[in-house]
Amino acid sequence: MTIRSALWALRIAVAAAAFAAFATETTEATAQTRATAAVRPNVALGPIRGKRAKTVRGWVRNALKRNFVVTDAAEVVPAEGTDDAFAKSASMLGVQYVLLGEVEGANLTLTVRDAETGAVVDTIELKTKNVYRLKRSISTSLSKDLGNVITAAQAARAAKAKEEEEARARAAAKAAEEEESEEETSEDESEEDESSEEESAEEETTETEEETDAGSGSVSPRLVLAGGLEGIRRDFTYSDQIADVREGAGFPRLADYHLPLQPGGFVRLEVYPAAFFSDGFVSNIGLVAGLHQGIGTKSTYASGTVREELSNVTQHWFLGARVRFPFDDLETGFGFTYGKHKFVLEGDEMAPRVPDVEYSYVRIGGDLQKTFGKGFVGGRL
Repeated sequence: MTIRSALWALRIAVAAAAFAAFATETTEATAQTRATAAVRPNVALGPIRGKRAKTVRGWVRNALKRNFVVTDAAEVVPAEGTDDAFAKSASMLGVQYVLLGEVEGANLTLTVRDAETGAVVDTIELKTKNVYRLKRSISTSLSKDLGNVITAAQAARAAKAKEEEEARARAAAKAAEEEESEEETSEDESEEDESSEEESAEEETTETEEETDAGSGSVSPRLVLAGGLEGIRRDFTYSDQIADVREGAGFPRLADYHLPLQPGGFVRLEVYPAAFFSDGFVSNIGLVAGLHQGIGTKSTYASGTVREELSNVTQHWFLGARVRFPFDDLETGFGFTYGKHKFVLEGDEMAPRVPDVEYSYVRIGGDLQKTFGKGFVGGRL
């Protein structure tokens, strides 16, 4: 009985020691994995040349600082030079990659150089139709594109290191063909190193993609100009005319006015002044103006044998302010406008048939619009 109890106590002690060792190794591996994933690549942002280079450089810096440690090195990194010159400047800054750019119209070319060798790793090209789309492209895709370039460079470097390691292993195996035990030990160590490098590269890739997706944002336009064609219908009628109330008193009947459809055009302008120098809330406060103008049509009035043609003049303009609230491809707005409507019949000035009308208004309301590619649909209340 005493011997059996001692054996059970020994087994329990051994099992507890094995579990403690396994838990310690797992905790250390998890801590090292988290530390590796938290590392952000260090990049030096060198000169960017071309028109609007200063503005574009600010967009690039703001887009990259979410996912990279960015060092502003416009005065340290040369605009041109040999690979050794770029490697020397990178060594002084303590970074992993050096970035240089060139702006041509609404296109940006960003060259990525390796810090150790100074050689070109890859080139990122953003080609757009205007500066607004270039800013949007920089904000939404540049960080992810650079992350892909760095991931590919790290993978190539890991593959090269793997080849060198395998070459060294083959040389060691050839030199020690008679020592099989030493060869097996060397191969095991090589496989562990390769597995560690692959896991590190996968963790860095996942971290870069997650941070890039989280940092994507939208950019709203600073100037909006819209125009098009429209149709206008107007009916001007009377109720309880005095000629009906007092029949036989000789009062003439007032003529109704009906305009079934008058073609016209409109133009609308929105300007957001603060958006030219800020990305904050004030960049969404703007001024609005619009003009609706009817295209000339004629209305015919007959009195006995006399027929009279009058010209229809329709005009509507407004001025005001608007605050917008953008949510990706959905935008809401709230504002107020002051405007005037004018309906005039020209040609009956001596004996007016229908009163000319002109009135002003103040309107407070909201609007909503949804973007679909290059077009949008919306409504106003």
